[in-house]
Amino acid sequence: MLMLQGFVVVLSGYLGFAARREGASFQRALLGGALAAAVLQSILTGGTVWLEGVAWARSIELAMTIWALACVASALGASAAGLLARQEPIARW
Repeated sequence: MLMLQGFVVVLSGYLGFAARREGASFQRALLGGALAAAVLQSILTGGTVWLEGVAWARSIELAMTIWALACVASALGASAAGLLARQEPIARW
């Protein structure tokens, strides 16, 4: 379960980074990463409780901690992308 939670943290950091690289504002990139982390975290927590029969109280503590780490990772990804030059969006046909 911790490997999946680590994946949520890494993925939210990448989503914040990618959104900022595509030209989104810092706030929008941070919100996108946090929202993706919340959705993935709810799916993983619900699946863990359902499949393994873990008590809600134990899984909620871990979920809140991982979500906070995912928000920090999203902020770090967005700020790291802000330091780099922005990429022009690919032209659409």
